[in-house]
Amino acid sequence: MGENVKKLVEDIISKRQVLDNLLADIPLERLEEPLVPGGWSLKDITAHITWYEREVIPALLTRVLEGSELWELPLEERNQVIYQQNKDRLLADVLAEAKDVFPRFVQAVAALDDADLEDPARFQYMPAIWKPVDLITSNSTEHYIEHTTQVHTWLAK
Repeated sequence: MGENVKKLVEDIISKRQVLDNLLADIPLERLEEPLVPGGWSLKDITAHITWYEREVIPALLTRVLEGSELWELPLEERNQVIYQQNKDRLLADVLAEAKDVFPRFVQAVAALDDADLEDPARFQYMPAIWKPVDLITSNSTEHYIEHTTQVHTWLAK
């Protein structure tokens, strides 16, 4: 594992640990409370994060950028479909899937070379203006920070 991949993996684990620690301090029965009236719950956010991690794994392992047709939707529409697909799932199932997917996501990132992080040509179908590292961070570290902030705001109320 190259130095840049190693740093990225450490950052992913670190930022996810902050979110996981925050969620671990919240009683399970509160994980299904909406953060705002009529809004998503912590269960919904967990399923949402897991969907993005799970979707990126095959692209990292195969170096082929393809996956769910939901990627073709605008972000807000995609997130709403993900929410609808997961809102009625049992909390235990959502948490189990998150626990299963995250280590596989980290392993997929760790399997990359440093050059993979910067060169879109190393991934079939990736637009030339993209950087693979941005695909990874937007679906992990940036995502964790965004939702950690939401949880802090909710807890402060």
